[in-house]
Amino acid sequence: MTRGVCADPIKDLERRRRMRESMIGKHHTEETRRKIGEAQIGKIVSEETRKKMSEAHKKPNKMNKPG
Repeated sequence: MTRGVCADPIKDLERRRRMRESMIGKHHTEETRRKIGEAQIGKIVSEETRKKMSEAHKKPNKMNKPG
């Protein structure tokens, strides 16, 4: 079994539920928000990569089913 992957889907769902519940009501501090913002500044994506991302977003998948 690989590290971080649960073989039992029921236990995995329970683990995810507990993690989600533990994070309810918690927020990033202003300092952390500033650091996250600074990390995003200046990220440049090539035109080729932008086209690939655009095409990938147009394809239906589990998360963005059409209809």
